Amino acid sequence: MSEEDNGLGRTFWLKTVGLVIGCGIGILVSWFLISSLVFRFGLIAALVIVFGIAGLVAHHYDTKKQRQYMDNM
Repeated sequence: MSEEDNGLGRTFWLKTVGLVIGCGIGILVSWFLISSLVFRFGLIAALVIVFGIAGLVAHHYDTKKQRQYMDNM
């Protein structure tokens, strides 16, 4: 290896470490939110709430993409 070719580089590894830490924090936050829903409302209600929110987000994303697709036709 030459002097210039020293691997992936510092910025790549800093971004990778930041992504891993961010994902870990996101997983912990979602774990605490879902477990608190389970303790407060029960398992079935927590599943309905989580999948309901996911469905609303998916519906919003899908209608936005449909509008963009129809505008490009």
